[in-house]
Amino acid sequence: MRMHAQTAMIENGFMHLPKEAAWLAEYPHELTVFPKGEHDDQVDSTPQLLDWFKRAGGGPTSNAGRRQHCASL
Repeated sequence: MRMHAQTAMIENGFMHLPKEAAWLAEYPHELTVFPKGEHDDQVDSTPQLLDWFKRAGGGPTSNAGRRQHCASL
């Protein structure tokens, strides 16, 4: 349910992934096979981060610096 609440942010392009990261290969796979996948840790943490980001003022209406900071996490 939490992930469903954040799909608009993802679909509208407000979530950016790094070009390189140790976890990058598994992350999109885990998102796309949810809820039938073996793991869901990253799926659980994604909406928590996006919710925190919106509440902290880092959502789509904030400046690009904050978005860049979150994207680098």
